[in-house]
Amino acid sequence: MTPGPFRLSVGQAAWLVFYLTLCVTPFAFAEGLIQAMGRWAWAGLLPGFALGVLALGAVAVLHRRLPRDSVLDYAPRLLGRFGGWLYIALLGLLFTAGAGANLRIFVDMLHSTLNAGMTAWVPALVMAALASYVAFFGPEVVARVATALLLAVLPGVALIFTLPWLNSVPGRLWPLWNVPWVSLTRQAHTASILGVCRGFLPLLLIAPMVDGRRFFGRALAAQVAGSILLMVAFAMPVAVFGPDLAQQFRFPLLDAAGTVAWSWLPIQRWGHLTVLLWELITFVVASTYLWLGAAIGGWLLMRGRWRPLVPVLGGAVFLLAGPLLGPEAESAVSTVWNWSVVVLGMVVPLGLAAAVLMRGQAA
Repeated sequence: MTPGPFRLSVGQAAWLVFYLTLCVTPFAFAEGLIQAMGRWAWAGLLPGFALGVLALGAVAVLHRRLPRDSVLDYAPRLLGRFGGWLYIALLGLLFTAGAGANLRIFVDMLHSTLNAGMTAWVPALVMAALASYVAFFGPEVVARVATALLLAVLPGVALIFTLPWLNSVPGRLWPLWNVPWVSLTRQAHTASILGVCRGFLPLLLIAPMVDGRRFFGRALAAQVAGSILLMVAFAMPVAVFGPDLAQQFRFPLLDAAGTVAWSWLPIQRWGHLTVLLWELITFVVASTYLWLGAAIGGWLLMRGRWRPLVPVLGGAVFLLAGPLLGPEAESAVSTVWNWSVVVLGMVVPLGLAAAVLMRGQAA
């Protein structure tokens, strides 16, 4: 059973995957990964990308065998009534927390770079209210907004990920081999890196809503495109500043984008433009996660009526997006959330797909 009679086109669903693959990853993990792996920070994303592709394949298998079912249908059948409901409830919490976590990182970046004198609660309230408003109308409206914003997002992302290379020294990335994988495994943010490719997560719920063939091929292309952009985002600060200096910045991509103002191009405050562009991406990501959380909550608690939960969860997202917790508590919550992405969003779907294949369950 899917929440509501919603239909999405193949392109709309694929663009949602693209947005959620990018999310705030370049600003959330770049500092720690560059500190851990230096010039090879881009390579630290590869394990998460591989696991994300496997998980996307698992969702594709589930959809191929059970085309009319979402996770709300097959999880209780494959995990048992209690196990399935528990898994679905944890997914709902994961999605709601994901909206708050993405907004929290963006609000922190906005507060640190554009207007440090303004309280962080103001942008948190505005972003949470806008995300709640769009989520209230369901995934069709979220997908249409995401598609409409592509007119600004795609050209902006293209410029942000190319112009700073004019001020770079590509030789700082060499050699490409001898990647220090041991450094990655010793870091506390291993879960963040493994769960970095989470763009497919909405497909657990919206796959039956998609009209058209070759949907998962488009979703895979969107996930790969977003992954390549993330690798460029992690490599660019190293090429611009060098591995030693790049790890001193809190938001390396933002500082690398800011160097465009120093070049021969007549563009000023490019770092600020980067923040404004990522506001659009974060808005789509938060709206999508918020609707997913409300849809699951409505299915569990209100016999499918999810709209009354949107403002309630929007309030929770507002609290999570503001500076309510201290730095240590935020770090602990982030670690729990990222491990939850790995276990609930990647490992469990792989197990469900394996169970369906072994049982020979047909559509």
